[in-house]
Amino acid sequence: IRAGSFEFLYQPNSPEFLALAQVGFVYPPWAALVMIPWTFLPVTFGLVVWTVLGLGITVAGLRACGVRDFRPMAVAMVSFPAVFAVGLGQSSFFFVGFFGFAVGSMLRSHVVRSGFWLALAGWKPHLLGGFAFLWITDTKRWWRQAAAAAGGTVGLILVSSVVLPGSWIAWIRFLIESVNDLASAVLEASLPGMVSLLVGSLNPVRWAIVGGLAVALVALVIIALRRRKASLEASIALATGVWLLIVPHVVIYDVLVLLVPLSMAFQTRLRRDVIAVGTLLALGLSIGPRVTQLQLDQWGRALDPSTSALIVAVAMFVFWTWTGTPFFDEA
Repeated sequence: IRAGSFEFLYQPNSPEFLALAQVGFVYPPWAALVMIPWTFLPVTFGLVVWTVLGLGITVAGLRACGVRDFRPMAVAMVSFPAVFAVGLGQSSFFFVGFFGFAVGSMLRSHVVRSGFWLALAGWKPHLLGGFAFLWITDTKRWWRQAAAAAGGTVGLILVSSVVLPGSWIAWIRFLIESVNDLASAVLEASLPGMVSLLVGSLNPVRWAIVGGLAVALVALVIIALRRRKASLEASIALATGVWLLIVPHVVIYDVLVLLVPLSMAFQTRLRRDVIAVGTLLALGLSIGPRVTQLQLDQWGRALDPSTSALIVAVAMFVFWTWTGTPFFDEA
């Protein structure tokens, strides 16, 4: 972009791109503009600043949600997904922080502001679909959030389209062409990845199974949210957890976004449930890739522990949302 050669941004196999980098840029064009300042920094120093700033934004996002006890974050940070994200220089911690800013604004009834935060978190748009469940089940309360998110996204598209003409078409084409190559099923934590490990990624039966399960999960989450018995953090946990299950290309470090509702619930009477769910997720997502790879090496098929842990967690979120109470009785 700095050299005026932005047409190569979404052509990771071109000689021009390979002369500069080895891994394709998969985020939307406006995110590429945000990354320009980092290209002026030495790689190691830039990575350190990036990591520290990302963790700081995660803490700030959690504090915006009223979180003062950071033990859930401490547990998350020693799990493999967080260590993996740090090692890759992933943007996950920025995303968790922005997600927290959006939820914190919702807590304070700053609905429009929360929508703009969602737009700014849109460099990982496939992880934000859970908010649509809230919009559908409680439209009167959240329609302004949806409108603000749409307006903010349109603004980002317009700005980046002017600065980088043609980039959005190139990005969409890149995503369509790379839909089966963007992530490894071994490192995913979603039903599409889990089913592909069992029946094969190219098997058409895969999408029939995933489609049927997705329809059932969507119906379940809508019915549960319509009961209006859940607190905001339980509703966010359920909506986000179910969405992570059904959308493709959810890598294990993407599940860190559940740190927001789980940290919020940890401050309340759901505390012991949160300990159980958080421990399960941290353990399952940590051992999942290794155990999955061992199964693939041995049998060519695998039952993914990462997704299995997320399924159990979502079952707990369903209980919280359906009953409005913790699973374990209070002492």
